[in-house]
Amino acid sequence: MNTPPPPVLYAFTGRSTDTATATQALETDPACCPVDALIAQGKASALSPNTQKAYRTGWRSWTKWAEARGLPTFPAEPGHLQSWLATLWQEDKKPTTLRTYLAAVNYQHRNCVGNNPAQHPDVRQLMSGIDRRAAAAGYEPKQATPLRQHHIVLIAKRTFEYLAQPNLPAQTIQRALSDLAMVTVSHDAALRSSELLALRWGDISRSDEAETGRVLIRRSKTDQTGQGAVCPISADALEALERIRPQNAQPHHRIFPISASTLRRRLKAAAQQADIDPAGISTHSPRIGMAQDLAAAGADMAAIMVAGRWKQPATVVRYIRNLDADHTPVAQYLQTQDRISDKPNLLRLLTENFPRLHALTARLHPVAESATGKALSLAGVGLPRLAQRLLQVG
Repeated sequence: MNTPPPPVLYAFTGRSTDTATATQALETDPACCPVDALIAQGKASALSPNTQKAYRTGWRSWTKWAEARGLPTFPAEPGHLQSWLATLWQEDKKPTTLRTYLAAVNYQHRNCVGNNPAQHPDVRQLMSGIDRRAAAAGYEPKQATPLRQHHIVLIAKRTFEYLAQPNLPAQTIQRALSDLAMVTVSHDAALRSSELLALRWGDISRSDEAETGRVLIRRSKTDQTGQGAVCPISADALEALERIRPQNAQPHHRIFPISASTLRRRLKAAAQQADIDPAGISTHSPRIGMAQDLAAAGADMAAIMVAGRWKQPATVVRYIRNLDADHTPVAQYLQTQDRISDKPNLLRLLTENFPRLHALTARLHPVAESATGKALSLAGVGLPRLAQRLLQVG
């Protein structure tokens, strides 16, 4: 028989602790205790909306699977969780999806009396095995295609070429300039899509001692309490923003009043116009591009983490691991080093032994001297070999 979870564990089921549901209950349901509703609302707000959405999907997957087999959903049994995960894996769910779903179950059981079934050693061992088998089969977590600085320059060039056409509608011009501003600011400040779309005109300022600007990030994925961060942006990004700034813009007005899905479509379109394959372009592309630009410039891990407001070094490593080999610090170092050659120093060999070579070739055969003359006009492997053989004869 299923045991219903305590109210606090309903955060992802659309019930009492969902943020919107709790707020509605607090405002409209006279039977709802205000204190209980506020507690539920506060706990539901501990996670970002995107995390709540992902956890809702994972919890729904587990409960649907368990209920179809007459199994208890809460508290879950470790053996049942293993069967569920194995079923999802058999259905070709990716390891990253399985971990997200398992994290939802783990979160729902965080206040469970006794051991958390999602953290049982057998469950963790199964996930490790799935990761290993997936890696052996060639699975690699999908990563967005980076938009680096040279891509931004190319997009800007193509944008201005497009805008040079006569008789373009004002709306088309405004959209093209807005797209350029989005990709430029996103790259310079290494912004997440939520951070970019939350920007207000009051968050943009000009630096006191340079032509560059600043962006105030009031809140982010890794800053849910609103500590805030200030990020520099280039003069190009500042100019791009000034081009699209309405005359009646107010500090509280959003700069880019669009959705995340619209942002993704427009970034893909801007990349395609610049002959960049749009297939792998996402809202994360400019952010990954800045991480790679910083790594290519020799920035250390700590500096990159601060610039992108990352908390985990593993995230940065994942973003910069596909950095073009020619732009890594190791490659740049190797390009400055002297080459190691296994060929003898031909010039020194000939200079030191030329009298002996000349005398030897004259004694051997007239053809040999002619051959030596031809060999002396060659560069590379043949001449050292000839010189060494002649010296051996002598």
